[in-house]
Amino acid sequence: MITRCALLFSVAAVAAADPTPNAVLTPWCENSFRVRISPDGLPSEQPPAAQAAAAALQRSLKAKNMTDLTGALTDATCKPGAAVGLSTGAGDGRINGNLKVSNAPDGSLVFERRDTKQVLFSAKASFTYVGYVQGSLQLQ
Repeated sequence: MITRCALLFSVAAVAAADPTPNAVLTPWCENSFRVRISPDGLPSEQPPAAQAAAAALQRSLKAKNMTDLTGALTDATCKPGAAVGLSTGAGDGRINGNLKVSNAPDGSLVFERRDTKQVLFSAKASFTYVGYVQGSLQLQ
């Protein structure tokens, strides 16, 4: 049984129009992933305020012996695994327990059961740059 699935957007300023979504999956407990989707093509140089905020966050995490924010998915009975990127190529996939997440040819993420190959749902993120980044997520 799938117990958790979270789709979170990391939104930052980008230089190019309509950036490609980039997915990072973190195995979480059994049969679940934390999914973080952000636009590809982020500029290497962030505004000074963003640089200062990122540096302050890294100092705070280091002082607490952490490498990442835990987010809302906290559970004392299980711990997150190592975050892994999911390439944009169709067919690339990651597995955690009985859950498989893979890329479809249309760029969506497909979540399916490994044992029955039943598709549970698909998620397609898109980003548009209009002076700032607009993000949308379609679930099917």
